[in-house]
Amino acid sequence: MDLIIVGDIARDVNIFTRASGLHDIVEGNGGACYYAAAGASRYDKVGVVSKVGADFDMSVLDSFGIDHKGVQVVDGLTTRFYQHFTSVD
Repeated sequence: MDLIIVGDIARDVNIFTRASGLHDIVEGNGGACYYAAAGASRYDKVGVVSKVGADFDMSVLDSFGIDHKGVQVVDGLTTRFYQHFTSVD
């Protein structure tokens, strides 16, 4: 292992509100640990230490070649971060 990253692995829920009042909701993986590990995995062997809910798809980490033996899976949902963006279009 060249690099171990400790931090949040979460789900990002991005809400985009248009001037018309319509909403687009985009949900994806997120958290500082996830983003750092995904980027670093292009250059080094990476492992992560974090906690996720039973709903998190660990195959996403596998697809980047990220070692997730340090990830604890707990009952319930993975932490969600909500961001709300408004547009004047």
